[in-house]
Amino acid sequence: MIPAGHVTAQTFRVFHHFAGSPGDGANPHAGLNSSGNILYGTTEGGGSLGIGTVFALDADGTGFTTMHSFIGSIPTRFISTTRFFRSTASRMKSG
Repeated sequence: MIPAGHVTAQTFRVFHHFAGSPGDGANPHAGLNSSGNILYGTTEGGGSLGIGTVFALDADGTGFTTMHSFIGSIPTRFISTTRFFRSTASRMKSG
């Protein structure tokens, strides 16, 4: 049995509202990946042609940037380095 103790509540905060415009993604997908204090993610929509983006932001929610906007076929060398990008990219290509 674990004795009951003081439990603190978690607070959640929105770091970015995706607009889906040509300069922004829409429908974030596949969770976030981290490297140091940078979080990376992908979207299924938005970007230049509406087929998704790769984005990054600092772990504290600042510094959001769109790193890449998908515009057609996705280069294998771009997605082969990380399962994270590969799984999202293949879903985008088949969807």
